Amino acid sequence: MAITHANTLQTLDRGLRVLTCFTPSTPEWGVTALSEHLGMPKSVVHKTLASFERWGMVVQDVETRRYRLGLRILQLAEAVSETRELRAAAGPLMDHLS
Repeated sequence: MAITHANTLQTLDRGLRVLTCFTPSTPEWGVTALSEHLGMPKSVVHKTLASFERWGMVVQDVETRRYRLGLRILQLAEAVSETRELRAAAGPLMDHLS
């Protein structure tokens, strides 16, 4: 079944848009800069980041007030690395490299 906008939650979609802005080239964001980057109201970005912070997905630097990804993201990534699909896909490549 194809996923359409009618099959998604707008709040969750917005939250994931915020989360995916954190990249190796832009690992930290302030609320204003992120709001401008996404074209979303600051209040929405702030509440989204506060929710993610509550769940450990992001942390806020007390001095700069900027946000970066939290340790919970790493825990989720570790869960992915434990899946058989990833190992099965990476196995032949790793064999080739070795």
